Amino acid sequence: MHGKPLSSVQNTPLAAHTPVLEHPEELVEGACMGEAQKVNLVTSPRMKLFALFINALVLAALTVAMYVAAQNPDQFTPMFFKVFVSLLVPTIIVAIVGRRLIARAERR
Repeated sequence: MHGKPLSSVQNTPLAAHTPVLEHPEELVEGACMGEAQKVNLVTSPRMKLFALFINALVLAALTVAMYVAAQNPDQFTPMFFKVFVSLLVPTIIVAIVGRRLIARAERR
């Protein structure tokens, strides 16, 4: 493709035998899930509320970590990360499990 126009690249023998998909995303979606399993979680009201809840939990973890770390200014950074990560990991686990439960409930 060094300096060749795009039209000459499309006329190569390999391109002539390669099928052109007009909507490749339909092929991928159809291969992964059946028609009954398609759920739009982005527009789901439950998922929107759950996302707000998880965001509030992350902000609460950040606030608690800042408060606890401020009590010991000499060790601020290690204390902040220790508290924040120890609160964030369960929050992420709750988010993953909750998303799966909501997706399962939306499919029904």
